[in-house]
Amino acid sequence: MDYILFYPLSRQQIPFRSTKSCIVRSNKPLQEYGGWGIRYNRSGKACNACGNIGVQLELEQQKNLLISSQRSEQLA
Repeated sequence: MDYILFYPLSRQQIPFRSTKSCIVRSNKPLQEYGGWGIRYNRSGKACNACGNIGVQLELEQQKNLLISSQRSEQLA
């Protein structure tokens, strides 16, 4: 099975087949999600570890997951 594993902050496995789209975008952790770490808001979940650039995944059932990364292009 191909999946995304964001360890050690989260052990959630996300199968590739459940991903509708993937984009690299800048984010504002304090304004959008209230800080760093694993955060939630109306649009979905964020794993903000560092920086202000991440990969936004649109998952099934209209949920979003933002993963911050210093190597966002490679992650996407």
